[in-house]
Amino acid sequence: MSLRNRIFFASSGVFLVGFLTLILAVTFMTQATSQKSGEDLIRKTAEALALDAGKTLAQAQLAARAAADALEGMQHAGVSDRNAYAAVMQHQISQNKHFVGGGAILEPDMAGNDADNAGGNFSDDKGRFIPYFYNDGAKVAWEPLLFGGDSGSEEWYDKPKNLGHDTVTEPYLYPVNNVDVLMATASSPIKDASGRGIGGATIDVSLEGLQKAVSAGQTYESGYVGLLSETGVWVSHPDAALLGQKADAAMVGKIQSIKNEAAFTTENGTVEAIKGFELDGTGQHWFIVVAVDESELLASANSTMQMSLLLALGLLVAGTFLMWMLGSTIAGPVQMLTARMRKLAEGDVDTPVAYLDRKDEIGQMAGALEIFVENETERRSLQNDTEQAQHSQLERQKTVEALIETFERDVHAVLDQVSGNSKRMEQTAASLDAIARDTSAKVSSVAGSSEVAQSSVQTVASAAEELSASISEIGRQIGQTKEVVTSATRAANDSNDKVGSLDSAAQKIGEVVSLIQAIAEQTNLLALNATIEAARAGEAGKGFAVVAAEVKELATQTAKATEEISTQVTGIQSSTRNAVGSIQEIASTMEEVNQFTAAIAAAISQQGDATNEISHNVQQAASCTSDMSNSVGDVMQAAEETSSSAADVLSVSQSVSEHAQGLQATIADFLSRVRAA
Repeated sequence: MSLRNRIFFASSGVFLVGFLTLILAVTFMTQATSQKSGEDLIRKTAEALALDAGKTLAQAQLAARAAADALEGMQHAGVSDRNAYAAVMQHQISQNKHFVGGGAILEPDMAGNDADNAGGNFSDDKGRFIPYFYNDGAKVAWEPLLFGGDSGSEEWYDKPKNLGHDTVTEPYLYPVNNVDVLMATASSPIKDASGRGIGGATIDVSLEGLQKAVSAGQTYESGYVGLLSETGVWVSHPDAALLGQKADAAMVGKIQSIKNEAAFTTENGTVEAIKGFELDGTGQHWFIVVAVDESELLASANSTMQMSLLLALGLLVAGTFLMWMLGSTIAGPVQMLTARMRKLAEGDVDTPVAYLDRKDEIGQMAGALEIFVENETERRSLQNDTEQAQHSQLERQKTVEALIETFERDVHAVLDQVSGNSKRMEQTAASLDAIARDTSAKVSSVAGSSEVAQSSVQTVASAAEELSASISEIGRQIGQTKEVVTSATRAANDSNDKVGSLDSAAQKIGEVVSLIQAIAEQTNLLALNATIEAARAGEAGKGFAVVAAEVKELATQTAKATEEISTQVTGIQSSTRNAVGSIQEIASTMEEVNQFTAAIAAAISQQGDATNEISHNVQQAASCTSDMSNSVGDVMQAAEETSSSAADVLSVSQSVSEHAQGLQATIADFLSRVRAA
């Protein structure tokens, strides 16, 4: 398959898949959008119809409530005039021509005595107030309500009266002017002051008008719009045979689960929207049903899909043509470059390469082909250079042969001379090795004697050092002893001073005690004199005599206490003097010990100096012996190195001789190979 066809089919395939994917996506999106739009439309239709139906029924409910309120007010006011009660309902019916009629019902004897009104005055044949009013041409006529039996009064009368709030009946047929009319009744109870039901007001509304209003909401050609009561009775339906009939069980099940909400179902190709609405104040719900065929709902989406397919087909044809043109545009230059490459393979390097000025991949291919052309040109140039180099190589080979012959001759002469010199070096190295061995033996003997002397000197030096260390330690300990004795002497002197101070203090205390004793004696004398004077004063001096006696007693006690203190102080003074004497003797003894310690320290110091001098001299002798031993070792090492060097020279000489012989063989082999090359 050609490149053009490959490009065409590949790009067309991608284009086709992309367009099909796009069309499918657009189709599904359009269908979803159309379905949602259709559902929104039928939901809004159902909501609008539910609102209108609720308003229509609400008018009847409001009228019934207004009439019931008026009649209830009259009951509370004690009105018994039945004409007045009837006038209320007549007014409601005359003002609302679209109502079928309305009734007013009171329990027996609630508007006067029923027996007095039998057969007339808006009463039935038993006299109960139970009129039903309706428009009859230009006037409002009335007739007694059918009550009990099959009249359905349990729904439009008993139920609201018992529940106590408004109700709307299920649709039913009722004869009006001898014509059966499908209608619903809005009922409102009448209550007494205690809230007990005593009657009711009803407004009948024809469902024909409601049916027309609901049918007017039919906006689709298919399907239908209907109205269902709370129990599922068809109030409005395009099929007249279903009016007043109960819907099937499936529909009844749907409406019973939604109340005021909206529900959507799709069954058998039909989309159904059901919207419930509450009858004001009753707690009851009726339902609008809008049904449309799904095909009609999605008609616009299907039309859009058909248009999209036609458009896609047109675009596919146009795209296919563009892909063919694109393939030709790409394949043409490639074919031209292929033809140029064939010429290059045949050896054509002169024809220029096309498309070098293009900036796309074709231009890059042309550039690569141009490089191939340049490489072929360069290869041919290198081939010419190689042929010239081979010719030059032959000329150089001849020159090398001549040089090899000259080199071989010169090398042989040099190697012969090296071999002779190596043999002479071997002889000299052998003589030098013998001399070195003799020198090493003599030096070994001297080294042994030197080591013995050095060992002896080192022993003496170690002993001197140990002696010096012992003397130093003794001197240190004597110094510490001297310091301790000095400290003890100083402490004894301090103690002597403190005890002396204590003796002085004791003497001062003795003086103070003597003074106190003298004062006590004087106080005793004064107390005695006071006692005498108090005795002379008689009764007036008794109190003073008592005080004087107490003072005398205190003076006597003070004298005794001072005598005891004086005795203790005397003992302290005696002990203090003894302590001073003992401490002075200790201080004197410590001073003598200090002098002896100083003398011993001086002697030890002199002995240490002498020992240090001995140690110093021994160390000098050991150092000299060590130097001599090191010198002998150096001589012996030099002799050994000389012997080793001589051996090395001998070995090197032998190696040089061997290498010279090997070199001669190698050069001969090298030259033979060079010649062979």
